[in-house]
Amino acid sequence: MIATELFPRPKRFELTGGEVNTIPQPSFEITNQTGEGYRIELQQNALRVTTGSSGKPRAEATIFQIQELLCKKGSLPACVLEDYPTLQTRGFMLDISRGRVPRRAVLEKLVHALWLLKFNQLQLYTEHVFQYRGHERVWRGTGAFAPEDIRWLDALCGERGIELVPNQN
Repeated sequence: MIATELFPRPKRFELTGGEVNTIPQPSFEITNQTGEGYRIELQQNALRVTTGSSGKPRAEATIFQIQELLCKKGSLPACVLEDYPTLQTRGFMLDISRGRVPRRAVLEKLVHALWLLKFNQLQLYTEHVFQYRGHERVWRGTGAFAPEDIRWLDALCGERGIELVPNQN
């Protein structure tokens, strides 16, 4: 069953009859609802999503998982699913001050995974691995992040509905 193969599992799932062989282009109805909840109606000829603006990235992550399931199985049952997060803040802290500093390709994979898991916060913990002007002696040779790296990561997170939170000692 599709609901048991999605992660996290949706709060509500209902079969509506029929099969879906291709995922139609999603139609989003953005409401003024608060929170990150959403409703997805998957039918043979329609994929309707109802959500508030902060729920759209969560719904998109679920649609991505549904598309992956369809590729593996060939067809899926028509259904309606509803989901919302149990916890308001779902964060991950990455300490880049111990060991090697990750490059952009690694960070892209991490942000993608956090998006799929429906996290909404990435805390980036840094000590000496940021290129502060006038403090080159501290960060030279560490692979430290430049300001443009942080701006890039912030934009990448923002596209996925993830807040990048600085965490510094």
